[in-house]
Amino acid sequence: MKQEEKEAKLILVPRHPERFDKIAILIASKSKQEGLSSQRYSEEKDLKADIILVDTLGELLNFYAISDLVILGGAFSPIGGHNAGEPAQFGCKIISGKHYFNQIDIFQAIEGIAIVEDFNLTRRLFQHGLLKPCKIKQRSDISLIIQSLKQVT
Repeated sequence: MKQEEKEAKLILVPRHPERFDKIAILIASKSKQEGLSSQRYSEEKDLKADIILVDTLGELLNFYAISDLVILGGAFSPIGGHNAGEPAQFGCKIISGKHYFNQIDIFQAIEGIAIVEDFNLTRRLFQHGLLKPCKIKQRSDISLIIQSLKQVT
């Protein structure tokens, strides 16, 4: 994709801090193979590299605010999805997997999320221009979300 979009950046924000070091090793290896630059955000707080690992807490909303496209990675495995409302409030294009069972109410309140199978993710990324920015179409009483969460636990 970097060949088509020279200015594209891949910003990875792992959900669990204990995975930062392992992911940093994977990124360093892959970026070296592909001739790309990479960095840990904790070491260089800029966005100059091709691949940036955000290995600090409390930055996610800042990155959503400057992102064109967000991939909610947790929903590509049956572990549950991530909160699509956060990137949607910034009008990001959103791609998610189908396993968002713990976020159903939030996903229903957002227009434009592209739900794809993991084997179609690359193809969908190449078609990113066809995606529409997401919009929050429904604002609801938070009690529905709390009730839904109680049913999951």
